[in-house]
Amino acid sequence: HQRPTADRLSYNANVQTFYGTHMTPQNYNFNGEIWARLEDRVRGWAGRCDTLYVVTGCVVDGNGGESAELDGKRSYTTDIEGKQVAIPNAYYKAVLSYSKSASENGGYRGCAVYLEHTHNPSETVARNHSSVMSIKELEAKTGVNFFVNLPAAIGDAAAAAVETENPNSVSWWWN
Repeated sequence: HQRPTADRLSYNANVQTFYGTHMTPQNYNFNGEIWARLEDRVRGWAGRCDTLYVVTGCVVDGNGGESAELDGKRSYTTDIEGKQVAIPNAYYKAVLSYSKSASENGGYRGCAVYLEHTHNPSETVARNHSSVMSIKELEAKTGVNFFVNLPAAIGDAAAAAVETENPNSVSWWWN
C-alpha cells in the first residue's frame, strides 16, 4: 500500500485503500526496513506541524527488482491471478510541512526522499543520507510537478524557496 495502514485510524479508512491501484510489489526487506522507518519518520513529522502533505509514489523503469527481466528494461512479478505486474525500481515521498508558528516562506518547509528499490534496507533515512533531496530535485528525477498550488498560497518566490530548500540544512526535519 502506498499509504501505510498505521496512517489510517479506522476500518473504513483502511478498506478504502484496498485496491490494486494503491499497491505495488515491494521487496520484503525494503518494505519492512528502510521504507517502514521512513514511514515512521513521516508520522513523526506529522505530529510536529499543523498540516503535513505527503505524496508517495514509485518509478517503474529500468531493472526494478529480483524477477527475471522480460523486455530488457523492466522486471515483473505475477499477481494472484497470474497477471504480470511491473516491479518499481524506486520509491519516493515528497513532503510539505505547514506550521502556523513558522515565520519563513509562509510557514512551509519541503523535503523529498528517493529510494532505489535495491537500496540497502538496513540503512535509515537521516540527515545527509544520499536519498534526501529538495522537492525540485525530486521533480527533476520523476518528471512530476508536486504541490502545484503552493505558489498561489504563498507567492512564487516563497514557493520556489520551499521547493529548492535543502532539507539537510533544516534541523526541523531531523530533530
